[in-house]
Amino acid sequence: MKKKTYSTFGAGCAVFELFNRIALLPMLLITVGSVLLQSVAFWAVCVVTRNNDTGILDAFEVALEGHGIPILAGVGFIGISWIFTRMGSNAASKSAYTLCRLSISEKTIVFLQSLYGALGYFLYWMAQLGAVLLMYQIYIHVFGASAVTSQSLALAFWRGTYLHGLLPLSEPFSVALNFFITAELGFATACHGFHQRRGKKQSSKVWLMIFWTGLYFPRHPGLQDRSVILGMDYRSVVLAILLLCFVLFDLYAISNNDSDEEEIT
Repeated sequence: MKKKTYSTFGAGCAVFELFNRIALLPMLLITVGSVLLQSVAFWAVCVVTRNNDTGILDAFEVALEGHGIPILAGVGFIGISWIFTRMGSNAASKSAYTLCRLSISEKTIVFLQSLYGALGYFLYWMAQLGAVLLMYQIYIHVFGASAVTSQSLALAFWRGTYLHGLLPLSEPFSVALNFFITAELGFATACHGFHQRRGKKQSSKVWLMIFWTGLYFPRHPGLQDRSVILGMDYRSVVLAILLLCFVLFDLYAISNNDSDEEEIT
């Protein structure tokens, strides 16, 4: 019994080691690169705005969101999503072959890959919050401390749609939705690999989920929007329901696969 437990633990460690070899370095490079690109682009926007002074100073969130800076964050999000969908996804790849050789069930592999992907998305989310704080310091450095007040940053997260999506202040349901999205996207990319190892084409579904998430991630503050459910922008609720449907579909597919494996054995 001890030997079986040790074997399962060792196989789990081997799965994480495999995922690290495939995804860790590219994920870190994309995450750090996204933060640096956004910071440099925002610094350039601030400098140009200061040099072309018209006597009207944009608020921080207007300066950030009005010049397409969040698009760089979206490109990075697509990049790490591409990495996570590649982990063990091709049935002919070396990584997929290694996963098949491990003495571990497919359900466990999907769970571990879901956990790895969710942690990666969470890291990227936290990095984007860090990028916002860095850009806020750039804004103060370029325009001076007189350009902000003690409430400027909090107001920016409340008034900006992209910033409010990152940190929905005073909206616990929206915060919970963000955690759900990170977990669900991790699960979706893991299921993509699961289907690919069985020769099934599921790319359109997972990428539909990824693009929908990026499209509807910016949110209006719920308390300022009449079209709200549970204090959230109705589009966020629609996104959550859509993602939940995909989760249930993939759970059903994995359960059927486990039943087939038990019949074979």
